[in-house]
Amino acid sequence: MNFALHGAERLPVGFLGIGMRHMYLEGELVSGGTLVDFVISPRHRSVFPALMLQRQGRAEALDSMQILYGLPDTKAVAICRRLESQLMFELPRYVRVVRSVVYLERQLPRWLAVPLSGFVDALDQSGIWLQLRISPRVGEWVEEFDARFDRLWNQFDKSALCVGLRNREFLRWRFSRQPARSYRIFVVRSYYDASLLMYFVCEINSAILRVRDCLNIGSQRDFKAGLLLLSREARRMGLKSVEVQISGPAGLRRTLARAQFLVRSTRPFFAMVGQSLRDRAKSVRWYITPADEDV
Repeated sequence: MNFALHGAERLPVGFLGIGMRHMYLEGELVSGGTLVDFVISPRHRSVFPALMLQRQGRAEALDSMQILYGLPDTKAVAICRRLESQLMFELPRYVRVVRSVVYLERQLPRWLAVPLSGFVDALDQSGIWLQLRISPRVGEWVEEFDARFDRLWNQFDKSALCVGLRNREFLRWRFSRQPARSYRIFVVRSYYDASLLMYFVCEINSAILRVRDCLNIGSQRDFKAGLLLLSREARRMGLKSVEVQISGPAGLRRTLARAQFLVRSTRPFFAMVGQSLRDRAKSVRWYITPADEDV
């Protein structure tokens, strides 16, 4: 943690927290960190103190870390854009509607939106059923992150990615030990055995199922089936939509679109990389979800 100090008494007027994160770059374990808890006192909330604190904190962190990244909130984006980053991209937020009445009522009178939504939802439900009818995949809720999640992580192909650690220990720390948050775990497995093909860590609020993390070791076709299984489950629960924030391998956006997940918004992702890894970090895709940010 770094502090910005003011005056002869060196009173703290801001701080920047950096959390440790184990990262894999093309399958090689590297030390990483994520920028968290960036705060400046309102009395000193001008550009210079914020820039000074960010620059100093980043420089000191990169002395011991090979990768440093951040997903800033709205108020911090302007500051982060002024600072040097070796890599920057927009993290998409995809949304799939599973109950259309709320959205149709924004455009149509209720007397028309309600019956039309019934037709649209029935058509969508039939489409999902047809696509899953011959799929040998099963989706179900589980209570904990067990040994199968370690096997899934070990089998996940990291060779062309920069990706943060996602083993059972990390998932338990990130999601199971959050007293103020409630997460549910949806897994997709083969019809023939209990081994996992993918998981979705979900948070439900305001009738929206938000995927906070997911990982797939199957094909893109398997991932599409998993998204449809999750969407079907969200409809069964009476929710109105499913939301996924993710960047990852080539073909991911196309698979999401085929499962009718559309981009609704984006948020900036920044990364600073040590000199020895910069070329490699720029040549790979980054696997990023909300699991990679501070809670």
